[in-house]
This record gives sequence, structure tokens and C-alpha cells, in this order.
Amino acid sequence: MVGLPALSLGRRRSRTCLHSRSRRRLSRASLRVVDPTELDRLIALGEAQSVEFKKSLAQLDDGLCSLCGMVNADASHGTILFGVTDKGVTVGVEDANLDRSQKKISTKGKKFDPPLRLDIRVCRRDDKAVIVVRAERGSPDIHEYDGRAYVREGAATRRLRVEERRQLTRRRRRDEHSPQFGQWVCDRCGALSTSVKWRLSSRAGVVSKDVDYGHECGGEFWPA
Repeated sequence: MVGLPALSLGRRRSRTCLHSRSRRRLSRASLRVVDPTELDRLIALGEAQSVEFKKSLAQLDDGLCSLCGMVNADASHGTILFGVTDKGVTVGVEDANLDRSQKKISTKGKKFDPPLRLDIRVCRRDDKAVIVVRAERGSPDIHEYDGRAYVREGAATRRLRVEERRQLTRRRRRDEHSPQFGQWVCDRCGALSTSVKWRLSSRAGVVSKDVDYGHECGGEFWPA
């Protein structure tokens, strides 16, 4: 799966961007300044697992379905750019109705269940207005948009099947448990343990410490 750099974080407000928050209180993780240089890089890289372009707000529902799929994926966050074609050409959204457009996005955002905090920004590129909508999952819950759950695979979004949803929720709730505390049981042989192992992994040159739920029998440990 393709990863993309996040838009720059910062306390200072960009002079080239118009800032509009959704009415819901935003988490600190979503308080981001859209840096025009980073936006240029994002568009240049093209659509991927955590980014999608929409030519206009006529595609708002499709865009929010994709955003739902992005936050439900392992990446847990997503960005939709309105006013950019799928070829990466900036066409912009209508300037005269920017306030109304942002209110419309906020209203549509109420269709997420559980509620999803949206960060809505307007940034100018090539003298055209691009609306940037971002969201980040803050819990293991699977989000729905307008009564349906989606998941993002590469640059494509699809409906999440019932069994997939059950397994995904179960796996993410397991990840909330501390590996060093509580009782664990192997789903294959029934072996019990008071902790699970750690393992070192390397991604893009960065070494991280991950939990290894595997057991020597080939099964996996789950909270008892």
C-alpha cells in the first residue's frame, strides 16, 4: 500500500489559506495548516490509499465514502481534495459559495457513524480554490457513511463485508490490550500466557517494535 506524507503541522496560520473548522471540536492531531508546497507535492504524487481527488462538490458523497474507507483502513486517516481532477489538474471550486460549500460538507459529515471529526480547509493553488477535507480515526470502531461501511485498498474504495468488519473490529480491539498484562489464549491449541512477544521490524529504514501474536503451533493469541 502506498503511503503519503502528511500535510505540514503547525501553529501558524498560512497567509494563502482560508481556515474553516467544522463545528465539532477538532482533536489536536487534526489541527493542521495546509502548506501550499506540501499541497503541490501531494497533488504531484497522485491518488493513493490516503488521498483522493474530486473535480467538484457534485462528487461530495463519493468523496466522503472514500474518506470513510480511508479511516477504516490500517492507515487510519485520509484526505480528499475538491477542485482537483483525477489527473491532478487543479480546476478549483466556485469561489462565490465557499462558506456555503464548507457548511454543506459539515452537514454531510453528520452522516458518519460513529461521528467522525472533519478538518475542512480552503487553500489557493494556481489562483483557484481547493477544499481540503481531512479525517483521522481515533478508536478501533468501524465507521459508516450514510449507513454503509467502506474500506480503502490502494487507490480504490469498496464496501466492507460483514465478516470482514467483524474480524477487523476484533483485531483492532485486541491491539488495545497491553501485551504485558492480562491473560492471553491461543485460538488454535488453547495455550495460555500472561504476555505476548515483541518483535523488531523495519519499514523504509525506520525500526519499530511490534507485537507478535503468533504461537509456535501456528495459532494466534487473543485476550482471554
